[in-house]
Order: sequence, then structure tokens, then C-alpha cells
Amino acid sequence: KKNSRRLRWGPPSCYASAAVVIADVLCGIACIGVMGTYQLYRIEEEEKRLLMENMTKEEKLAKLVEKAKELGATDAKIIRVDTIRTGAWTRWKCQFGCPNYGKRWTCPPRVPGYEETQRFLSEYTDGMLVQFTCHLTSEDIANYDEKDRITSNKIGKIMVDLEREAFLLNWYKAFGMKGGTCRLCETCNEEHCNHPREARPSMEAVGIDVF
Repeated sequence: KKNSRRLRWGPPSCYASAAVVIADVLCGIACIGVMGTYQLYRIEEEEKRLLMENMTKEEKLAKLVEKAKELGATDAKIIRVDTIRTGAWTRWKCQFGCPNYGKRWTCPPRVPGYEETQRFLSEYTDGMLVQFTCHLTSEDIANYDEKDRITSNKIGKIMVDLEREAFLLNWYKAFGMKGGTCRLCETCNEEHCNHPREARPSMEAVGIDVF
């Protein structure tokens, strides 16, 4: 499958995770105001938006790639969303083999299935695949669960920030996802999500073939 293979960057001793920001490039006028917990944009951000309206699509995508690196990504590349594949087998892998199944609001069966995800993706044209690499020390390996939690939350925040950056570039349907389960809480609140504005499902949880 063209462009659908897992990207393997960095030496084997590295911890790596990939995430994707989906950007609709056919949108019209940007919606300026409050988005989630984002405060009303400052005057300089409004001026920035007006400047962005004079940029070409290619310039905006290049700016988003640079922003990803600025926030801490190792690399990033623009991809066609129609190269992303979903599959029924991904839900089976979650249900039979993953200890987080049914225990988190961002994990199956509480998230959209692969068919709904495919319909969701059909509304987009371009995406950005983001790479994160973290070199592990012997101490990190000895305390891997804590290292994984810190890294997962760091990546999650970056993806939410990139989602907002894409929104400011006039792509108001932008949506960010990462690999791996949500680690914002030690134990998921059974009544409701404690971080509904920051939590995102992983790519594989909604049926995306990340391999």
C-alpha cells in the first residue's frame, strides 16, 4: 500500500511514536472565536490569521511542518489522506490483546469504528504525519512505564497544539491523533472524561492501519 507502511526512523534503541493531523484544504472563511478551552485569540493572533489568508496552500502546509518541528517533533511530512487505510481487524486487535480495551474513554468500544473513521477521513484531502523519537537511557528502561506516560502526554499536547495551529491557518476541521492509549489520567473516570478537550483517540483505536 503506497505510503501506508510504518515509518521507521532512528536507531532501534529509540522510543518512537507517530501521529497525524488532518487538514481540510477546501474550507472557506475561518471561524474566529473560542474553540474548546482556547481563550479568545489575542490581537496579534488575529493579525497573524489575516496574514495567513494571503498564503498559498503549499506555504501553509510547509509552515505547519515547521511548527511541528518547533514544538518538538523529530520530523513531519505531508501525506494524502486517501492513502490512509482502515480495517476491521484493528478492533479485534484492541479487543483481544490490549489491556486497555473498554477501560478508557479514548479506547474501543467507546470510540468510532473503522467504517465511521473511513467516512470521517473521506471529508479531508491532506494530512500530516508527525514523527517523535526519544532516546532511552538505562534509567528510562528501568522506569519505562513512567517514561511512556510522560512521553505520551507530551506528544498528545503537541498534537493538540498543532490542531490549533492548523485551525489558525484557516483549516477549521483540523483534528489531531497520536499513537498509543491516552495517559492523561492514571485511571479513567468511569462517569465522564476528566480531560475532554485534551484527550484524543489513538489512530489504531479508531481503526487506522498504522502498520
